[in-house]
Amino acid sequence: MDLSEYKDVFAAEAREYIQSLNDDLLDLEQHPHDMEVLDRMFRGAHSLKGMAGTMGYDELQQFTHEMENVLNALRQGRPVDVEIINQLFTAFDLLEILLEESLEHGEAKTDTREIREQLKSWLGQEASSVQPSFALGELDKEEIRQASQQGQQAWNIRVVLRSNVLMKSARAYTVIQALARIGTIVQTSPPMADLEEERFGNEFSILLLSKAAAEDIKSIFDKISEIDHVAIAELDMAAAKAPAQSQVTATSRRTEHFVRVETDRLDKLLNLVGELVISRTQVLELGSMLDDNTARSAIVQLDRVTTELQYAAMSLRMVPIRQVFDRFPRMVRDLAQAGGKQVQLKITGQETELDRSLVNDLGEPLVHLLRNAVDHGLESPEERLAAGKSEVGTISIAARHEGSHVVIEISDDGRGMDVDRIRQKAIEKGLITPEANLSPRELLDLIFQPGFSTAENVTDISGRGVGMDAVRSAIQLLNGSVELATELGKGTTVTIKLPLTLAIIKALMVRSRNEIYAIPIQSIQENILVPRQQVKTIQGEKVITLRNQVLPLIDLATQLDAGGLEDRNMLSVIVANVGQDMVGLVVDELLGQQEVVIKTLDNNLASSPGIAGATILGNGQVALILDVAGLLQQGMASYRAKAQ
Repeated sequence: MDLSEYKDVFAAEAREYIQSLNDDLLDLEQHPHDMEVLDRMFRGAHSLKGMAGTMGYDELQQFTHEMENVLNALRQGRPVDVEIINQLFTAFDLLEILLEESLEHGEAKTDTREIREQLKSWLGQEASSVQPSFALGELDKEEIRQASQQGQQAWNIRVVLRSNVLMKSARAYTVIQALARIGTIVQTSPPMADLEEERFGNEFSILLLSKAAAEDIKSIFDKISEIDHVAIAELDMAAAKAPAQSQVTATSRRTEHFVRVETDRLDKLLNLVGELVISRTQVLELGSMLDDNTARSAIVQLDRVTTELQYAAMSLRMVPIRQVFDRFPRMVRDLAQAGGKQVQLKITGQETELDRSLVNDLGEPLVHLLRNAVDHGLESPEERLAAGKSEVGTISIAARHEGSHVVIEISDDGRGMDVDRIRQKAIEKGLITPEANLSPRELLDLIFQPGFSTAENVTDISGRGVGMDAVRSAIQLLNGSVELATELGKGTTVTIKLPLTLAIIKALMVRSRNEIYAIPIQSIQENILVPRQQVKTIQGEKVITLRNQVLPLIDLATQLDAGGLEDRNMLSVIVANVGQDMVGLVVDELLGQQEVVIKTLDNNLASSPGIAGATILGNGQVALILDVAGLLQQGMASYRAKAQ
């Protein structure tokens, strides 16, 4: 059977299982007695093992089998301690490596002997003394009490099969049948359904009611082959747990109904819808010239259906941001341990959806921000106690929708940033002059400038300057913005604002000289008319004053080499913003709003500052889509340079 066509499906599902194992292990670390989490982890490992075996990835299958044995031992009652938690985290990291190697090379190449020996060694410790946890309901307990009154004993029987046993379920069935002849089987651990489907390691336990003595029970196993050893003990009723109220939540993440579709197919569908949107615009222009009411009605209907199809197609590309957030709890835990810090991570808004292409590119900048928050933003436990804070630092990640945007906030309750120190450092590095009169917000913005670094003493200003220019660049490539807010001694918040999608956007169409441009609506704050005499010149740069705020003025035609500005007494100015920064874009004419399909540019135009893409208008003309962040960055940089 050719399995190549199933490889992508296997890869996606296997990665989900590994991520779920990591998430569940974090839960288990906080709640070591949660049997539902253990059961969920065991089922996940078992499913992953079976999938790997089907694909022929033997090393991946065998390694997962070792973890399955450990998880089963924990289900049987082995204590969940720091040692095994750390070993499992290491094993899950290695499991991810084995998966990627198997997918790329057809086999895993990494040596797993060391961690496998550690897991086997742990399994060998006090194995015979394990007391499995049976979930006993009131009916079970009543049955045991009645049996006790009739002279029967409740026996906890733990059976360990040989490691090379074949058909484990058949061997378990043989044991159960033999014991059923001398008493009543109340329960098995794992449950009977798991035993029948071989969803267990090399051991299982049975709760037996019988008048037989322990020696007589043990003699039964002498007649059954492939048994490594048996441990028999009286049931500890105090250790028996109540059954879980519901298993629905334990498996809810696996019961979602979905169909996996190759991303290339989705992209092709959206491209076709984009072409349809362009055709719709052309038809609407033609419809405005018609006098036929029937034709106009048909065009209106076409417009409505096309719009619904457009939104439906775009929704197929939307994915929950938890695909990025899911890996952060584990990462923060490891960073905190390495730095000797105690960190609580709070995540909200995981189900907030945005375009898949944005999700794919969002992970790296968020990882950088979280690393900075843990490494440099939060103080050590001793420093926090001395400052009157809890020794446990808090980092929060929140995502939410705001209109046609997604807003992500990463905040910490750490030391915050010293704006005066930032100013001093910027002067030392020659980024500003001592005479420069910058506001606190403008000083904070310097952290995003290339070359601004405090690597020689990262604790001075929380160490956030290193690589923050790369963070802003990555976010701006997604047509987004990133802003900082801080309070010394209280903490820092980084706010990222992104469009929901990069495929089809609403834009304001403008004319500058003989060229038509599209400006994304999300970047526009307002349109104003400014008398030419109100334009001032500061340090050679044109500016206007709007509500007591000085705005750099960019002549769009001059900036984009489209010719000079038309000679008019009243200037049409678009006030655009990226985050908290604003700039005035001077255009010749406003043409109205419309939805535009973003087309990629060739390398020459793509590298042009201030250009984000292109679109095709209803009349077939090509219009450039402006990158307001790029234009603003150019304008602000020039203004600040001359202001110094």
